[in-house]
This record gives sequence, structure tokens and C-alpha cells, in this order.
Amino acid sequence: MQLPSQSQVVAFGRHVVSYSMGALTAGVALHIVSGDQAHDATQAITQISTGVGSILAGCTTLIALASAVWAAWKSSPFATLLQASKLLGDSGKIVLKDAALAQKLPDNVVAAPTGNTSGKGNV
Repeated sequence: MQLPSQSQVVAFGRHVVSYSMGALTAGVALHIVSGDQAHDATQAITQISTGVGSILAGCTTLIALASAVWAAWKSSPFATLLQASKLLGDSGKIVLKDAALAQKLPDNVVAAPTGNTSGKGNV
């Protein structure tokens, strides 16, 4: 599902205001609504549409700021370090199954005992 674009939201707002103003005009034409009530309703509809536009603009700004903070966090060295520590586990050591390869590597690399010494697919 995709969020609506800004032009779609604006078009939807225009349709809502147009329909509500049309209903108000029909009410005045049929003498269901007085002129003073129509004026008050017009002002209320205008205030509501302006308020919704302000809310949408504020939400757009907050989403942009949150996205920037999230991107900065995910690309930071600290986040990378945390991700790497999760991958290494509690021991902080890399375990290889191939004993011949493990003997060539530094001391912090431990070879797991296995019966396979062919060296194929044991890492």
C-alpha cells in the first residue's frame, strides 16, 4: 500500500470543501439554512480546511525529521559497532570448523573439532 501524494491530498481536500459548500448552497436555496447560518458555516468549513492543511504540513515535517535522524543513526559508527557485536555473540570469537585454516589465523580464532579435514565448505 502506498501513501497518497501531496497533490492527491490537496485534490481530496478540494473535493471535500466543494461538496460541503455545495450542500450549504443547496440548504440556503431551499430555505433550510438562513444567510447568517450559511456565513458561519462557510467560515467554519474554511477554518477546518486550513487546520487540516496545517496538520498535514506539520506531520510531513516531523516525518522528514524522523527519517533524517533514523538515517543518521543507522549510518553511525556506534550503530555499526552494535550490529557487529550482535553478530559475534557473547564470546567475541569467530569459530571455524576447519582446523588447518584455524592454525594459520590469530589466537582469538577458535577451530571447532570436526571429523571433516577436507577443507571444503567447513568455514
